[in-house]
Amino acid sequence: MNRYPNALLVVGLGVSLAAATLIAAMLIAAVTPCQAEDSTWCYWDAAARGNGNGQSFVAAGPITLP
Repeated sequence: MNRYPNALLVVGLGVSLAAATLIAAMLIAAVTPCQAEDSTWCYWDAAARGNGNGQSFVAAGPITLP
C-alpha cells in the first residue's frame, strides 16, 4: 500500500488548520481595540487614540500589520 498520498493529505490538513487558526486570530485582533499602544491581539486606531497622530495597526500576537 502506498502511504505517500495519505501523508500528503495529513500535511495538507495540518497546514489548512494552521492557516485557519491564524486567520481567526487576526480577525479577533481586528475587532478588539487596544487598551495601550503596546498591547497585543487588538487593533490600534491612531486617529481615535493617543495624540491623534501616528499609524493605525492590527497587533496579532508577535505579528503587527499596518
